[in-house]
Amino acid sequence: MINLIIIYIITILIPLNMLKVDYLYYITNYKVPVLEKFDNMKEIDEINKNLLVKVIKEKNNKVQIIYYKNFNIKIGWIDKKYISFDKQENYLEKWEDLQIDKFPQKNVLEKHLKNDVRGIYVNSYSLRNRKKLDKLIELTKDTEINTFVIDIKDESGKIICDMGEELDTLNPFARKEYYLKSPEEIIKKLKENNIYLIGRIVVFKDEVYLKSFPEEKIKLNKNKEMWVLPYSERFLNYIKFLCEEGIKLGVDEIQLDYVRFPESSNEIKNKDKLSKPKTIQQFIKKIYETTKEKNIFLNIDVFGQVGTFQDDMGLGQYWEAISGYSDYISPMMYPSHYAKNSYGVDTPDFNPYKIVYETTKDSIERNSKVDNPAVIRPWIQGFTAKWIKNYNIYTEFEINEQIKALEDLGIEEYLIWNASNEYNLISYKKERELYNLLQEKTCENIRENIYNGDIDIKTLPTYDGVLENLISDFQENKKVLD
Repeated sequence: MINLIIIYIITILIPLNMLKVDYLYYITNYKVPVLEKFDNMKEIDEINKNLLVKVIKEKNNKVQIIYYKNFNIKIGWIDKKYISFDKQENYLEKWEDLQIDKFPQKNVLEKHLKNDVRGIYVNSYSLRNRKKLDKLIELTKDTEINTFVIDIKDESGKIICDMGEELDTLNPFARKEYYLKSPEEIIKKLKENNIYLIGRIVVFKDEVYLKSFPEEKIKLNKNKEMWVLPYSERFLNYIKFLCEEGIKLGVDEIQLDYVRFPESSNEIKNKDKLSKPKTIQQFIKKIYETTKEKNIFLNIDVFGQVGTFQDDMGLGQYWEAISGYSDYISPMMYPSHYAKNSYGVDTPDFNPYKIVYETTKDSIERNSKVDNPAVIRPWIQGFTAKWIKNYNIYTEFEINEQIKALEDLGIEEYLIWNASNEYNLISYKKERELYNLLQEKTCENIRENIYNGDIDIKTLPTYDGVLENLISDFQENKKVLD
């Protein structure tokens, strides 16, 4: 009991990251069982990868650790093999195992990288509907939004317009499956409103292409999704063609989405015996060569936790391999997509700040391992995930929280995803200035608790004296902002 009290006092008085390095370790796996004693198998807890712990004893290839979880201090035993001095140490040591180039040389574009992209996704319906499009354009006048991400090819495989006779060879069915007859006028209108355009191409998920070439389909056991074999040279040429046509239409940047293997796929046979990461890197590299020739930026979308996981997640998305061959990398950091207890958060959908902060922090650390990395420009959540249990309704507040997390780590760019294009961003500039002013007024310990997920900022008025201060500040600052 005395030892426990001493450990408790030391841990409280000295922040975990201030202790001697020799005592600190990172957990290297997910779902690591914590045992009550070193010599029995009674599990008392479960901890996850990258949790920082203090080792206080070692015995029989097991270590006794002290750690924080759910705002409590806990003690238990784990297998010694699950700890590492370096958070990055447990990445695959030999790049040869992945068959990928670690630090490829990049070409230098004649124009500088655009460093103030704050965008939203705009679907094909919104582009076709004048009233809807005008409403979205108006957002760029009233908010910080200055970028639209539009589909050159969407999830179904439909393309933006008929691109001519070359499609007869590359993908005949595509000439029947497009959503705009003449996108030139629409793009001209967007340009006249000083909107930066990113042309999104959904890559390997493509039902239309597989109508033309069904023999190139990946056979999936669990579902009927239509995925193209990533080894197809013909499909690569098709994507290159779409990039070139998108550039002709006037987009400022090409974005590749779904540039990965499907989640439910096992190892897929290929004659060259390429690993999944090597396959994806080769594909991106060849597209990268095309965009560089055209003096256009290349942006790659990846799963949100690619920067945290120390392998390719079975998708072929390995951070360094992708960051080295793109100008921008966009991890999709949607809190609703994270599992319970991710980063120690019980309900990630209700803690957008911490989820985005921790994911971004991992991504930045991972990016530092690349000599010539892409710029990190995350996708953040602008939608309410009604399909999950106990979902959180996403408003301006939740979007603010995510952007604040990025800003706290020095990232000023972002893209907001809402498939239906219903964005809660009205008067966003004013609300954001006010939000920041009010945040400065909150006391430091409350701010820390908000970050830790211990309290929801929406409940702050229940604290004595806070309600009156917030109302007073809001009214005073609103007069100034108006």
